[in-house]
Amino acid sequence: MLICFKNIVGMKSIISVCLVVLLIGCTTIKGTQQEINSGDYSSAIHNSVNKIAKDKYSKKAKAYADLLFEAYHKYQSQLLDQVNYLKQDDAFNNAERIFSAYKTLKGNQQKIKPLLPLEGTNGSLDFNFVEVNSKLIKAKSTYADALFNSAINLLETQQISESRTAYNQLQKVKNLEPSYPKLEETIEIAYNNGLSFVYMNLKNSTQMVLPKAFQESLLSLNTYNLNDFWTVYHNSKLPNISYDREIIVDFQQFNYSPERLLEREINLEREVVDGWQYKLNRKGDYVLDEDGNRVKEDRVVVVKALLFETIQSKEVEVLANVKFIDALNQQQVLSKPMRSLFVFENKFATYQGDIRALTKADRQLLQGQFVDYPTNEMMLIDAANDIKLKLKSILKNNM
Repeated sequence: MLICFKNIVGMKSIISVCLVVLLIGCTTIKGTQQEINSGDYSSAIHNSVNKIAKDKYSKKAKAYADLLFEAYHKYQSQLLDQVNYLKQDDAFNNAERIFSAYKTLKGNQQKIKPLLPLEGTNGSLDFNFVEVNSKLIKAKSTYADALFNSAINLLETQQISESRTAYNQLQKVKNLEPSYPKLEETIEIAYNNGLSFVYMNLKNSTQMVLPKAFQESLLSLNTYNLNDFWTVYHNSKLPNISYDREIIVDFQQFNYSPERLLEREINLEREVVDGWQYKLNRKGDYVLDEDGNRVKEDRVVVVKALLFETIQSKEVEVLANVKFIDALNQQQVLSKPMRSLFVFENKFATYQGDIRALTKADRQLLQGQFVDYPTNEMMLIDAANDIKLKLKSILKNNM
């Protein structure tokens, strides 16, 4: 009875697996038919082609061939109807849609041709492909003409945004027909007309003189990496250039701290290994190993030292406003505050006592010595790098 029960269970498992496989197969075919019924011909073609390509002579291949035949012809009819409708209007967008329709039709034919001939459930299937090559070439040419003419119209506006749109359209023309007449020179015109030129300058609203090296560092625009495809920054105005935006870095205050000197004494204490000694037990007797030899251990001692640390420091705080000016009407459109803080600091030290009490960092301080405090001019020049980082962030976020 037990053996029979196992066989019954085994048979049930086999039947269940077969039913699952059968259901999956039916669901796939049914799903493809549902895609056709819902008008999703592209997915139906894709799925049918993949199934047939795996095994053209399988039992299900004929069913998928019928579905492919139905989906292809319905999609072909839909695309051709769409083309005929769009041809009634010469609108710019229609040229692209007509080209796209013929391109899709051509793509579907190329997917199916490697599988031909195909057998359906009722015999051989004649797909009867419409001739599309000449239509596709003509549609591509018409689309390229539409793009080029649209770009020319945009360039006539002499507006930056329209020139950039024209440039993008001309790049599409280049992808379609690289040898299109007057294409390269028109692309160059569109690019030049789409450029935005920005002039950046410094303004000193304080009573202090800006060091020349400080100004040169801030106006070294190549170190900012600000230029992008459409924006070019200049630090001096060039003739025959129409600037769109001016950036003025208006320095409001330079706040210098006094020269500070901090001296402090630090008591140091550490446990260090100072040689070895014989290990003793609680009774004061020597501890012996298995061979009867005395056991050695590290001798730990406490060492002390007094560290005399000196800290020299000085700070400069830079406050400025970054002003964005519309160069065409000289109106300020935005102003952003900017603050930078540069700190000069020099640490050094001497000590008394046992040097072993000093850490590695403490010993490094022993290598230092007193230095002259930087002048205000030197402080400002050293602050330039931080100012440039702050300025770059403001420009990146507001241009």
